[in-house]
Amino acid sequence: MTNERFTVTADTVLDNRTNLVWQRAVSNSLVTFAEATVYAKSLRLEGYTDWRLPTKDELLSIIEDGQCKFAIDETTFPYTPSGFFWHSSPFATYFKTPRYQVFCVRGPIIGRVRENEKTKV
Repeated sequence: MTNERFTVTADTVLDNRTNLVWQRAVSNSLVTFAEATVYAKSLRLEGYTDWRLPTKDELLSIIEDGQCKFAIDETTFPYTPSGFFWHSSPFATYFKTPRYQVFCVRGPIIGRVRENEKTKV
């Protein structure tokens, strides 16, 4: 399935604006930052092995504009829960025990690179 913004396959979504490739389905469980990092490094989709946690700017780039609350295109990213998602930022070291969802991405890094942070989607 292709639209102007996204090119969608069964497992991945190419963002035609940013050239980032996203994991289409989020992880099935809530995980710690350490578990999220291991999950991203071990993810294998469509023959690619270079998955990583997105930056905060990358994660925010897939949020639909004009929404009164954070929203994601449910056709492109089906079954995505509303909640917090890990992204790379140094501030997550303060959140050692919370568990959040994981979206993985591959491609050039967009925005400031910070490790271990969460963002509400």
